[in-house]
Amino acid sequence: MEYGGKFEDGETPEECLVREVKEETGLILKKYDLKGIITYVSTEFETEHMYLFKADDFEGDLIECSEGELEWIEKEEVPNLKTWEGDNLFLNKLDDSNFFTMKLEYNGDKLINYKITEY
Repeated sequence: MEYGGKFEDGETPEECLVREVKEETGLILKKYDLKGIITYVSTEFETEHMYLFKADDFEGDLIECSEGELEWIEKEEVPNLKTWEGDNLFLNKLDDSNFFTMKLEYNGDKLINYKITEY
């Protein structure tokens, strides 16, 4: 089984976002903004790119997700979750008004370098 919100053929990042959120949560996004693009480079995996969106409005009810248990978490608690080391770097930028790109370089699961470019 493959996880991780992959593009379907011909989709834009926005179309992929709306489809993936609906499929995995049951929620329909009404308002969202592209905040950044993250490039993951790893000694163990192929390079991946993530489009980082911030959603401010949605409708619908949560559904069961085959990829894990969904639950609402207070924004202040997110940094305490078990995530990749570099995740807090881009999560801290979600409220910034500037668009940014970020490159996160990992040796295994250890962050060894990062670069942020703001526009």
